[in-house]
Amino acid sequence: MSRRIKHLVAAVGALAIILFLIGCKERISPHVAPEGDPEVLVAGIAASQPAEHGKAVVSQAPTARITLTLNNAPAPNELFELEITQRLVELFEQKNPDIQIEFSTWRFTPESFYERARSRTLTDVVEVSVDQMSTIIDLSLAADMTSYLAKTPEVDSLNPAALELTSRGGRIFGIPVELHSMALFYNRQIFEDTLHPKAKSEKGKSSSQPKAAEKKPSKGGNENGSVFEQE
Repeated sequence: MSRRIKHLVAAVGALAIILFLIGCKERISPHVAPEGDPEVLVAGIAASQPAEHGKAVVSQAPTARITLTLNNAPAPNELFELEITQRLVELFEQKNPDIQIEFSTWRFTPESFYERARSRTLTDVVEVSVDQMSTIIDLSLAADMTSYLAKTPEVDSLNPAALELTSRGGRIFGIPVELHSMALFYNRQIFEDTLHPKAKSEKGKSSSQPKAAEKKPSKGGNENGSVFEQE
């Protein structure tokens, strides 16, 4: 069991890289080839070290292979994501010949997750919403990866506040791969004009203007409850 969890941790690391690159699709045009050798670029990222141009990844002879399944496979029409995912999986399997990665097209939703948990059809590695992590940990549906991640230097680069969202009592049950935040943009000039509607020059003009006829209240009443007499 511990050997399988060790492989799970390795696969989660690969998934994090895959999701990171797929998340870059807004910044990388799928119709324009990236500069340099894509194979070397992906190999360098997958190895978590600078890539050496032209250096091939040496494949070792596989022994008994363990199959690990991951969810959220790119859709058939997502050609760019499919290509990146395929390359990363191939490079990962070359470096880990005893592991075979299989992607599932199943997309996470809380309802489908718990249904799959009941029917024992969950993938080995699941990308979930961070707001569901607390419940998933409570139900013992997440493996404790703390001791294995302690040997993974990449974990030190993670934001501790983000890692806390997938942890419980100092134990790590998941790796945050992407977090979304919201920002508020506003027109500062509009607020300044609202808070300070009159400039000094305008105030000077208003003070030089003749005063309007003063009014004072008297007895009586009208629609708004006040009556004024003009002097």
